Parts: sequence; C-alpha cells; structure tokens
Amino acid sequence: MTFLHPMLAIIGASLIAIPILIHLLARRRKKPIRWGAMRFLLEAYKKQRKRMTLEQLILLATRCLVILLLALAIGRPALEAAGLLGDGSGRTIYLLLDNSLAARATDGDAPDSPTALDRHKSAARDILAALAPGDRAGLITLAGPADALVVPASTDPLAVSSVVDRVDAADSAADIPGALAALNAQFERDALELGNENAVNGAVVVVLSDFLVGSLDTGSPEPSGASLPDGVRLAATTPATQGVGNVQILSVSPLREVIITGQDAASAQPSEQVRVALRRVGPIVADAGVTTLTARLVSAAPRAGGESTSVVGMLRDLAPPSRTTVRWSPGQSEQTVSVRVDGFGEAARSGRAAAIIAQIDRDAIDADNVLRAPVRVRSALKVGIVDRRRFTTAASVADLEPSDWLTLALHPTDAAPIETTLLAPTSVDEPSLAGLDAVFLPRPDLLDDNAWTRLRAFTDAGGLVIVTPPTDVSVHLWPDALASAFDVSLRLAREAVDHDEPLRFADEQPRVTLTELIRAELPDLLRAVSVTRTLPIEDLGASSRPLLTIANAQPWMVELRPGAAERDADAASNDQQPDEPAPTPDAAQTIDESSGALIYIASALDLEWTDLPARPLMVPLTQELVRQGVGEAGAELNAVAGAS
Repeated sequence: MTFLHPMLAIIGASLIAIPILIHLLARRRKKPIRWGAMRFLLEAYKKQRKRMTLEQLILLATRCLVILLLALAIGRPALEAAGLLGDGSGRTIYLLLDNSLAARATDGDAPDSPTALDRHKSAARDILAALAPGDRAGLITLAGPADALVVPASTDPLAVSSVVDRVDAADSAADIPGALAALNAQFERDALELGNENAVNGAVVVVLSDFLVGSLDTGSPEPSGASLPDGVRLAATTPATQGVGNVQILSVSPLREVIITGQDAASAQPSEQVRVALRRVGPIVADAGVTTLTARLVSAAPRAGGESTSVVGMLRDLAPPSRTTVRWSPGQSEQTVSVRVDGFGEAARSGRAAAIIAQIDRDAIDADNVLRAPVRVRSALKVGIVDRRRFTTAASVADLEPSDWLTLALHPTDAAPIETTLLAPTSVDEPSLAGLDAVFLPRPDLLDDNAWTRLRAFTDAGGLVIVTPPTDVSVHLWPDALASAFDVSLRLAREAVDHDEPLRFADEQPRVTLTELIRAELPDLLRAVSVTRTLPIEDLGASSRPLLTIANAQPWMVELRPGAAERDADAASNDQQPDEPAPTPDAAQTIDESSGALIYIASALDLEWTDLPARPLMVPLTQELVRQGVGEAGAELNAVAGAS
C-alpha cells in the first residue's frame, strides 16, 4: 500500500507506543503493605486474574488500533492506485470537453436545434454516471486557452457533472495540445506524491469533440510536455464525417488606423472605406454563394448627465448602416471586400470612443458572424517641427529651408487636417510635446541630451519621430545621441556623401503599410526624384524596416522601433545578420506591436540634397508618413480575448 502523505502515516503509527508505555508503567511492582482484609482480596484476584489480563490486553490492542487507523487516515492511502477496491473501481478518467467556437455549430436548421456542445456535454454526463464507487473524474475545457476546471481528478462524479452543466461555448479555437500539457503536468505530480512512477497507469483521457476543420489552431506550435506518459490511454469521440457550412468574419479594418475627418467634416458626415475579410468553410465552399454584409459605425450613447458608457447595449449608430452583397465563386474560400461606412465626422465631433461593427447572415455558427473593431477618429493631427525660428521670409524657392518645405507639405491648404507647430530646439519639453502626434527633426544637431530623453519618452507614449540630417554640418555627431536615446542599432556616417551622378530610386520598393495607399502611384512619382547628397546608413539592426530604397540597394528611408537594440544584439549572437533588412512579405505589415516609431531619412529635405521637396511626391509621401505612421506608432487597440 502506498500513501499520498507517507511521512504523516509514519509519524502517526509511531504514536502506538504511547498506550504500550502507559500499560507497562501501570504494571510496575509496588512495595506490598499487609493488612487484615487483604487475604480476601487476594483470593478474589487469583480467581479473576486470567480474565482481567485478557481484558487489559484487549483494551491495549483497541487503543493501539485506534491510533493506527488515525495514522492511516492522515496518510491518505492510495487504495485506488493500488487496486485494492476490486475490479472496475479505482479508475481515473479525464474528460476533455470541446467548448470551442466550432462547438457552437447546430445539428439542424431550426433555431432550437441542439449544438455540438450539447452533444459533448450529454456524452460527458453519461460517462460520469457510469463510474463506479472509488473512481475519479477530472474535467478540462478545450476552448483556448484550455481551462483545467477539475484537476486533480475528483471522487465525486456528481460534482463534476454539475460543472459540466455550467460549461458554455467560447469564441476561440480548441487548445488540445495545451490541455494535454496540463494533464501531463498533473500526472507527474500524482506520480511524485504517490512515490510510484507507474501510479498513473490505467488512467483514461477522453476527448469529446467533432474535430471540425477550423476548430483547432494548427498553426500554433505544440507546447512542450504535450505528450501523455506511458500507461495512459487516450480515447476520443468519432470525428464528424462532414463539416458544417459556415461563413466567418476574419478581420475588420479601415484603410487608415487613425481616421482624420478635418475640422469642417462633422456636419458633412464623411465616409471611409473599410476592408472586411471573410472566409467560407465546409461543404458550401464547393458551390457558389451569396453573403450579405452590413457595416456600421457606433459609439457609446451619452447618459442623462452627459457621461458616456461603454456598455454594448447602450451603443448608438452614428449613421445609417451600409450594406453590400458578397458573391462567392465555386471553390472560393476567402475574399476581402470594401464597404464605405459613414459617421466618422460625428464620431470626431462627439469625442467619444467609436467602433466599426460588421455583421453577416446567420448560419451554422452565429458567434463568428459579428466582429467589432475599435477605431481612432480625429478631426486633425498635430505635428511639431523642431528648428530655429526665423524672422525673415524666404525671397525665393532656393531660400526655403527643410522646415519650410515640411510646413508646406503637411499643411498645403487651410482645409488640410494636419496642424503644424514650429518648436525651438530649446523648447523641446514635456508640455510642448504633450499635445503632438508626431515630431519632425530637420535639425537634430541642435538638441541636447535632455531633449533626446524627452523625445524618447514621447515615442514610448505612442508618438512618431521623423529625423533628417541637418544641412550645414560638416561632421555629424548627433547620430550617437539618437542611437543612445532611442536604443536602436543605427550607425550613420560621420560625413555626408556628394554623388557625382544623382541617385535614382529602385523600381521595386518594399511593400509596407506606411506607403500602401500610394503604392499604385509610387513608381511613377519616384521616377522623377533624384538624390545628390546623403548621410549614408553604415549599419542597420535586424529590427528595422526599409521604407524606400535607392537604386544601389541601399535604404534611403527606414523605420525603427525604440528599444530594439537588445533584440538586434541577440540576433547577431544567433548568427543572424542584423545589418540586412528583414525580408519583405507579399502583403503590407508592421515590424512590431510595441508603441512608438522612429523614421530616418538619409537626405535633408533641401534642394541641395534632393529635389524631392519640389516634386509631386513630396506632399503625398509626407502626408502618408504622418497619417499612417501615427496610427502604427499608437498603442494597440485590439486584443485577443483569453490570451495570456
């Protein structure tokens, strides 16, 4: 026999010596004292001596047995594991109940048709009802991340059955590897407590699932420890012979992460294009189909006292919903459609949080027919330009400085939704940066260490900083302060390089989010731009991303994430090449989910360095860098429910 707490059993058993010692001490001989009536007592004692001795021995044995039983109870003997309760008892069964998104699928077309989860719960209750006294049962739900509801296993199947009744379907994929890893860890603890590596032999793990395609996250790596130990049997329900026909919404995203309406747009109710990604699964993929998509913009409805609430039931529409018909070709499983959504002007005017709600027709799984995406709506962006103040007006185009070109590109008309502010290098402090979304640094050489520290704090709070070389500097020492303050692996040349033959931009440019909206026109616009002077990049970390490259394959504009120097050092130690740009994927992407962004342009925005300021590309490129860059640099609004 083994014990869950063997030391407590040993200590308790040793207490049997106490009644034995008391018995022996009670039998010690005393000095006899004779008196007259003693003769009659001795005669009576001699007649009853055998019976009294037997009674004392029985009493001693009873006392010792009581203490022994108490010691055994405290030690918790593992009778089930030892197989002492007879055939058919002492089993350990763990139920892995699939309550994932796919378990919401109904078995019929009627609204009250049972779901797959209802069948799984019924099968779980049947298994629990068939357990014999002494059997143990555990329960783990599979909706990711897997949740160990009854672990370790319980000897009360009725209590486990009541837990099964309370299980609801979740909106995530089944996490079977995570459930097996949790079980394996529990089996190791059981074997350690029982002091027997084979203590878990005979345990049974039952997976209750239809194993539908899409219910399992096959793209995630299997966690360590997911394989079960030897001696543990794995059983499962029969997989569904045919999947359910289902259409689901994969993502909802506007073309810009931050939507800017303009100061006068509130009354006009401007609209924005929103991309909605859809996917079909199951037998319906083989046929043509039609899906109705509805998208609308909502915000929290104001309370009587003027306060707002984020309760879903109190949301109000900011404009009439938009509807579109999505047509599927036979064999088509995925597509992305665009729908124009109204109401962003009202969202900017109210100042309350807004969200886009996309919804499709009802089908076998209702939970993936609606998707809500928060959206940032602003009437205008505010950009600071750090440069010395001038008290004279440029006489000609040749006299315009980089700060002048930037001001013209960011605010070409009075209706432009970007406001610019000129900051003196000595005025880069927390109050001046607090109201800004982005900062341009055409004169980084004029900043002191305190200014660099404040700019780093600005990016950590979700700000965007764009740096260009200064025009009238022979030896550039400021890159050291930049790399140190922002903790990036960026090494620039000390001196600018004049190119005898103007450099042209490469025909193929990286596909990135910052230039995605002007990607179609970008090749033609870049073809007219030449570069005559650069402050070259000598070393670039692996965490950076090239935005524009010149014909010699050197990056001319790059994006970096503050604090990435340590990751770049780790990449270098793993025999990676941190100075090589990361491979560019087929679709637009961001390089990191962390807040804040830093962009470096290798040429000053001056006609002696490049003719970009005088070319048509200047305005759209600068506008997109700010509009999309502010969206990427800001804090992430989306999160996965249940993710750790």
